[in-house]
Amino acid sequence: MKNDKFFNIRVYAFILNSYEEVLIAEEFHYDTFMRKLPGGGLQFGEGIYDALIREIREELN
Repeated sequence: MKNDKFFNIRVYAFILNSYEEVLIAEEFHYDTFMRKLPGGGLQFGEGIYDALIREIREELN
């Protein structure tokens, strides 16, 4: 067994509209329906702010 240590940093956003409704993403993951906040994991060399902006753009595209 390898002794390498890994970790995954994730970012999520609360996106509100003018009615104070929260944007919720819906998806199937491992054959399970999920609701979650928009977000995701950092890419190598990316800071948390840049990752959050990228993830928001991906969700709103």
